[in-house]
Amino acid sequence: MSTATANRDITDAILKITGLHKAVPVYYVNATVESVDISSRTCIVTAVDGNVEFEIPGVMLMAVVDDGILIEPVVGSTVKVIYSQNVEPFVCQYSEVANITLTATTLIKLNDGSYGGLIRIADLTAKNNNLVSQIQAELTKIATGISSAGGTYTPGTLSTFNQSDYENTNVKHGN
Repeated sequence: MSTATANRDITDAILKITGLHKAVPVYYVNATVESVDISSRTCIVTAVDGNVEFEIPGVMLMAVVDDGILIEPVVGSTVKVIYSQNVEPFVCQYSEVANITLTATTLIKLNDGSYGGLIRIADLTAKNNNLVSQIQAELTKIATGISSAGGTYTPGTLSTFNQSDYENTNVKHGN
């Protein structure tokens, strides 16, 4: 038996004894985001492993296209990528995030959900300002009636709602 064969047999025996003979190594690398393709839910990164840099194309940003949460990294930011011979590369940590998109069609609950659903703030502001306008018109009619009866009453001017006074611009939602 050659030395190489004996060494291989010893290595195989050690792997079997330790239970690692069927193990597949998993790699975890720091990488810089080079580009992002939102339509395919992937990005291209340049990984740094020691002094060696190598490009990894097709790094997944979510488990399945349109299934859950899509986190879009900022181009030029650092991400952590996991991959193996059996697992496609995917991003597991982000240093900077450009957007987070929830693609799930099920209930989305933030904290305990006690505030109810999110509102369409532009529509609500328009309806509130419409009510202010109607109340102002009614106050003017009341003042006219009081004046025609010999009294005096001057209604004040009601202020309108400004969406920017109560909108959280850090949270956006749609359909």
